[in-house]
Amino acid sequence: MPVAARLIPLDEQQDRVLRDLALEARSMQEIVEAIRVWREMRGVSLETLDHIAGWPEGYSNKLLAPEPFRNLGWQSLGLGLSALAIKLVVVEDPVQRKLVEKRWLQRERPRNDVPTPPFAAPSAKQSLQALGRLPAGTMNKTEARYAQHLEQLMRAGDVLWWKFEGVKLRLADSTFLTVDLP
Repeated sequence: MPVAARLIPLDEQQDRVLRDLALEARSMQEIVEAIRVWREMRGVSLETLDHIAGWPEGYSNKLLAPEPFRNLGWQSLGLGLSALAIKLVVVEDPVQRKLVEKRWLQRERPRNDVPTPPFAAPSAKQSLQALGRLPAGTMNKTEARYAQHLEQLMRAGDVLWWKFEGVKLRLADSTFLTVDLP
């Protein structure tokens, strides 16, 4: 089922009513406390809440106990809210905003004047090749580090000769194996 958030415009009367009934929550513990308060305001028993939410018998007691035995998960949260006919409304916290907005980093968007070309399917050859494939005769970073190691061994006299892609073996018609480094 798709999840969607939408902005709800409120007139002054709706805003006043919401403020009178709203409970603030900035943590999961406060959300559980808000559910506990709404259950008590509605006069719904724990057994009834279990039944309507589709929870196992005694589950709401574990979730809503003063020291909960179980944590409220995403699925349980939605079922509990629905069973009590309440919902979460996300609003800005102006006090917290003043504390943190100077630390917000604006997301940088690429400044490309050239539009990106439409997606082109790779050719059969390209789909078999590794991503970021380098042209023939070019070393990747690992091969370059190993080449430096071989140079040191050559200076020390342990290696007489080496060459990058120096050996090419024909395995069958149109099938070759090129050895990068010895």
